[in-house]
This record gives sequence, C-alpha cells and structure tokens, in this order.
Amino acid sequence: MSLSTHDAASAERRLLVGAFVVIGIALGLLLVTKGVPADTDTLIRVGLLVLGAVILHIVVRQLAPNADPVLLPLAIFLNGLGLVMVHDIDLASSPPGNLATAQLTWTFIGIVAAVTTLLLVRSHRDLTRYHYTIGFVTVLLLLLPLVPGIGQRINGAQLWVRVGPIGFQPGEFAKIGLVIFLAGYLERKRALLSVATRRLGPIMLPEARHLGPMLLATGMSLAIVVFQRDLGSGLLFFGVSVTMLYIATGRVAYPIIGSLVFVAGAGLAWLQFGHVRARVSIWLDPWSQINDAGYQIAQAAFAFGTGGLTGTGLGRGLPTDIPFAATDAIFAIIG
Repeated sequence: MSLSTHDAASAERRLLVGAFVVIGIALGLLLVTKGVPADTDTLIRVGLLVLGAVILHIVVRQLAPNADPVLLPLAIFLNGLGLVMVHDIDLASSPPGNLATAQLTWTFIGIVAAVTTLLLVRSHRDLTRYHYTIGFVTVLLLLLPLVPGIGQRINGAQLWVRVGPIGFQPGEFAKIGLVIFLAGYLERKRALLSVATRRLGPIMLPEARHLGPMLLATGMSLAIVVFQRDLGSGLLFFGVSVTMLYIATGRVAYPIIGSLVFVAGAGLAWLQFGHVRARVSIWLDPWSQINDAGYQIAQAAFAFGTGGLTGTGLGRGLPTDIPFAATDAIFAIIG
C-alpha cells in the first residue's frame, strides 16, 4: 500500500530522527571508550551532517513527494555510521588523522549532487531519452584511470584519477551511469529481448544485434579486471548488468550465457596476465602470503576473529593494524 504525500514525509522525518539517535549513541560510545571529549570539530561535523540531511529532506519532499521515505534515512544512517568508524581510525592514528573531515566533505558534495539532480531531472523517465549518451559517458569514465598523467595506480589497482588536489574513482560514477543506460535500453528493447528467434544448442536467444548490453557489460567487466586490476568492480559491473537483463526479460538464458562468457574470459585473463593470477591466489589463500601480498586480508580476518559474534565494542578495536582500513576494509573495522 502506497503512502500519501503527507504520510511519506512524516515517515521520512521519523526515520531520520531514529538514524541520528543511533549515530549519536555510536559516537558517544566511541568517545567514552577512547576517553576523549567531544571537541568543537566533532560537534561541527555532527551539526553539518544533520543540516545536510534536513536540507535534503526538504528538497526531496518538495521536488519528489512520492519518493520512497526509506531511502534517504538509510543513506544518512550508513553515511553517519561510516563517519563514526572513520573517526575511530582518526583517533587511533598517531598523530591523529583527519579522515572524517574529508569524508564529510564528500558527503556534502553528494548532497549538492542529489539536490542538483532533483532540480534538473524532474522525472526519472526523462533520463531514458539520453541513455545512449549516458552509456558513452560511462565508458569514458571507466577509461579515465588509464589516461597517462591523470590516472594513478594505488595498491596495484588502476582506479584513481587525480586532477590537481582532487582525487576520485570515476568508476563509482560509472556504476550509476551503467544502471541508467541499461534501464533505458531495456525499457525500449524489452519486447525484442524477450522473444527468442534463434537456437544456440538447447537455449533459445533473440537476434544477436539486440544482445549489445550483455556483450558490452561482459566486455567492460573483463576490461576492468585486466587493465585496471580490480576484480571486485569487474564482478560488480557484470552482476548488475546480467541481473537487470534477467529482471527485464525473465529469461534464464541470459545469466547462464553471460556467466559462461565471463568465466571463459576470466579464465583467459588468468592464463595471460600475471597480476590476475596473483590476485586470485591471494583471494584463495592469503595465509601462504601473510607477510607480503596477503597481509591486508589476513589482518582483516584476524580482526573479525578477535571481535567474535558481538565485536569488542566501539573504540576497542585496533583499526590501524589493518593497512588502508579506511578505504579497503571498513567493514572489518566495524566487525
């Protein structure tokens, strides 16, 4: 049953209050455990997060009154907990770091982007007119880290772009672009993709020219694995693409064939590229390389084991024992 506009706004407000109660309790526990007072910078960060959430709530209810009232509180809740955990890393570092401020800066960039999107895109269906353009931009974003001069390789993965003082992963924006492109394409081609006219062994398929999205997604996923050395993002791109294709058409053949093609391509990459073999071997057995390439994964596993089912408590862990915890292993810190 859908909520009325008034009920949706009321529900969103209550959920936001609940989210901030939990975030406040988490921050309080962290500060008490660490034995440090809530300094001015911490209070300012909390106040700015609340202000940003209130502004976004007002904008959403004015410009998208029928929006799901769960989405915004959930995003704020996860973001707030992330800020608490990053602050834990700051306090544990020597000298204390300032990651929480950087995280909050990106939070406000996200809020500004969300407000701008709501102002410019009054209906999500407007995006379908530009899905090919968005798809082209998505491909460009994925290629940016490979451009000499601005692309950077960090910890073995070619994911980052740095322009002056600003560094970011364009693949994070490409994920959104991929979903928009596929949604627009599948909306227009759903009927053609659902009708099978050709047989491939025991599987019926539509015309080959309509399989562009699946082939593009598989190709991009393998390219990410090979050239950017990022297995996680490659699997994510492939999984999202095949899942959307299956949801749009209801045909089991797509995930089956897509998976077979991806496995075949991944196997070829494993045979041809040493860095792919190295990443797979670390994933399969980090303990054999615990003092070298497998150290980070091993330390994260030790953190989970030390915390047990209930954890050691906020502020009682040792987040600095895991390399690059703030960017690669925040879930291990939570655990």
